[in-house]
Amino acid sequence: MAYLDKVAGLVGDGTVLELGSGPGWDASYLENRGPRVLRTDGAPAFVQMLQAAGHQAQLLDVGVDDFGGPYDAVLADAVLLHVSREQFVDVLQRARQAVTSGGVLAITLKEGDGEAWTDAKLGRPRHFTYWREPAVGRTDRHRLASPLAAACRRARRAQAVRHSPDRTGAEQDSPASHLSIGH
Repeated sequence: MAYLDKVAGLVGDGTVLELGSGPGWDASYLENRGPRVLRTDGAPAFVQMLQAAGHQAQLLDVGVDDFGGPYDAVLADAVLLHVSREQFVDVLQRARQAVTSGGVLAITLKEGDGEAWTDAKLGRPRHFTYWREPAVGRTDRHRLASPLAAACRRARRAQAVRHSPDRTGAEQDSPASHLSIGH
């Protein structure tokens, strides 16, 4: 979990807004390393599950809801890969607005080209937007290449930095890219 260790190291004992907490594994991992995590999810069942386990959790739809803030970091692990490229720009802008100056925006995406619907693994349709990792990793001092980079530029001139993936990619749905987009 080197990716989450990096986030924890950057945030210290600050506050992280986690978009799409799901069962809460990332939040628990981070909290064991110092940050306080505000768990959110768009699925009422996950929010109820987290609350039943004794965690504070809020229902939050990344597509339309305000993220509040400011937070020391916003984490979206395996969440933004489910929004379209058009939605991504808006979500990224709102996430960046929720982060303190000098804060961290950490996201994972799925590597590839285009967009697709699949019912693999869960037996119900899910949307995936794919981003090409090599293009995400190419940066210079003031410009970024690729559709992801263009979205980052529109979201108040973020800088994308590629981190080595934590996951092997063995699962079909594993995010292949870890990005930290700083303020």
